[in-house]
Amino acid sequence: MLDELTYISATGEVATFGSGAYANESDLRDIEWSYSASGKRWKLRRSRSQRTVPLRLCVPDEGGYEERDRIVSLMERDCMAQTPGRFVTANGYELECFVVGHAFTKYLLRPGYLRDDATVQPTDGAWVRGDSHSYAPKLDDPNQGEFLDLPYDLPYDLSSPPKATEITVEATGADAPFLLRIFGPAVNPYIKIAGNTYGAKATLAEGDRLEIDGRAKTVTLITAAGDAIDVFDQRTRGSKGSGSYVFERVPRGVSSLEWDGSFGFDLITYDERSTPPWN
Repeated sequence: MLDELTYISATGEVATFGSGAYANESDLRDIEWSYSASGKRWKLRRSRSQRTVPLRLCVPDEGGYEERDRIVSLMERDCMAQTPGRFVTANGYELECFVVGHAFTKYLLRPGYLRDDATVQPTDGAWVRGDSHSYAPKLDDPNQGEFLDLPYDLPYDLSSPPKATEITVEATGADAPFLLRIFGPAVNPYIKIAGNTYGAKATLAEGDRLEIDGRAKTVTLITAAGDAIDVFDQRTRGSKGSGSYVFERVPRGVSSLEWDGSFGFDLITYDERSTPPWN
């Protein structure tokens, strides 16, 4: 059976292999870890070794040359822009990569036929699938947004404590990297997962969003007009495992989740695998 793969370029253009264009058996799913040892201490990481994918184009002769050019060009443009595209399996796992070479054969048989052994360079070697968790502001809570103004004229008001709930992360391997999007309006927003704080000292207007990318290690404020502002220095500060490391991976399984309910947010957790599932 031919492998069902889709290539999506950095600009969103798509080449689907499975109808007219096909991906034959390849080493794209192979697993390899690079490693080194010093005494009893081992250091391992997923290999970024190149892979080869046999691509076959078999379409009507009319338009065959155009389809050849389209598929190769969308991969070539990613290399020229130095922005990776990705191969995507039928079950949604993605391998970020560059297609850095093409070896063409049998292209003289007819315009609609071509054999292309494509050389693929992964960026980090992991197949990844995102799982989105969305949380709306808790405006339906009758106590939300209300402050307790005691008759004693205290210099501050008392608000209800952060709301607690749970989040379930289904990750095959280790704990999950994430992308957190917090939507404005909000002032110094943060959430807590398993006791760790994720947030930034920033003011978000209506239509703004704060993005904390645990894979890229970036903290960005994106305005309603689409401007991206680096607010890395305003992040929650702390070292790994301190309880305030803003890029701490989200534990797999069930964890506590807390926030004050005044803003909405999306949390995308990523399941990383050395090879995608076969089904």
